[in-house]
Amino acid sequence: MLNTAGKMGRLVGLSLVLAGLAVARAQEPPVTNVLARAAAAYQRGQQLLADRNWGGALEAYEQATTIRPDFAEAHMQAGFALMQLGFEAGEVNQRFARWQAATERFSRAVELRPHDKTARVYWSEALVQIGDLPLEPATRLACYQGAVEQCRQAVAVAPEDWELYNKWGAILSTKLSPFAGTEATRSGLFREAAGLFSNAVHRAKFSGDLATLHLNWAAALVEAARFEPDCDAKRRLLAQAVEKFERAARSQPNAAPIYTAWGHALVDQWRLSNQRNDLREAIDKFQTSLAMAKDDPAVLYSLAVAYALLDSRLMALQQLQQCFRRDSRQEYRRQAASDRDFDNLRADPTFQALIRGEEAPRLLENPRLRGR
Repeated sequence: MLNTAGKMGRLVGLSLVLAGLAVARAQEPPVTNVLARAAAAYQRGQQLLADRNWGGALEAYEQATTIRPDFAEAHMQAGFALMQLGFEAGEVNQRFARWQAATERFSRAVELRPHDKTARVYWSEALVQIGDLPLEPATRLACYQGAVEQCRQAVAVAPEDWELYNKWGAILSTKLSPFAGTEATRSGLFREAAGLFSNAVHRAKFSGDLATLHLNWAAALVEAARFEPDCDAKRRLLAQAVEKFERAARSQPNAAPIYTAWGHALVDQWRLSNQRNDLREAIDKFQTSLAMAKDDPAVLYSLAVAYALLDSRLMALQQLQQCFRRDSRQEYRRQAASDRDFDNLRADPTFQALIRGEEAPRLLENPRLRGR
């Protein structure tokens, strides 16, 4: 009897324990319910994002990450919404705060999913945007260096993605290079950027992409040459740049910027070689660009410089006249006033009249052809 009663007591106790566990579990939300709620909030954020409702989207993504803190995709999209809110902010402090919050979201997404290339690319872009703000130089430099590191990590994840190499090279050449302490360091940064553009070229497939990449590659080589102290090294870099411009033009023959940059490289090459043929080729490239981008004052100015260096005074003055007429902000007129490339025109009364803003003599106009 005692054994039977003891067994019964133990069974009753066990039943009470199981009943208590059942009540406790009933009070806890099921895992599937948590996932469903987080997913619903995320989808709502996606719809609001598609409608460009950045604030509403951010609120939905924040709800999703509150329900499920390890929701990497929601963290990343919250960062993207913060980026857009930053672009719309009027004040620098607001932009800084929103973009800094975006970097924290991207950082969390990468922490949860280290092999997420997209989150690293967004993180890099957010750091570049902060670096572009009017902040103290040390902060800006740290942001650009952080952006480069995220590109490096993204390449490690996706080594065949040409866009990653292109983005990395662009940050080095356009953002980090001004912070270089010496000309040799700056030249080295442009060389490194050229190597990255080279990696991108070897992975890209479409002609439009290849044209852009060859143009970026050539431009980096030109800049590396400008800060290179050794003349022989300068010549080699410029020769490589000219070859890259030619490839870019073959990939996209109707792109005016390619011919403009190509012409500038040939002018730089003339400054080393003093070969008039370099100037003649530069003039040909500027004229080709001008045929595509008619009346572009920047190209007209470059053409005037090339003619002046070739000591073709009349043609140089004609191009300057056309340039000044089309330059509504008169920037090139002010630039020409102190540009040493026009030193051989400085004493010319027509040049002086153009600089003063006076109408030049009509003899500058190209004569009209007449029938017999």
